[in-house]
Amino acid sequence: MSFGGGGAHYCLGAHLARREIRTLLEQLLARFHGIDITGETTWMVGGPDQSVAVSLDRMPVQLTRR
Repeated sequence: MSFGGGGAHYCLGAHLARREIRTLLEQLLARFHGIDITGETTWMVGGPDQSVAVSLDRMPVQLTRR
């Protein structure tokens, strides 16, 4: 999860996005005992020479309730 290193193209919503991701992960860990990856993880890439716009496409998981 990258939101740029600063400068003219720094994402204006970076702080909010980081807070949302942190809250999501805290709530998942509070509600579930285990999170297991159950299948192959795939990635999306923006273009052939794109190293910045790489994001998670699919990650099948199984959640175990507390």
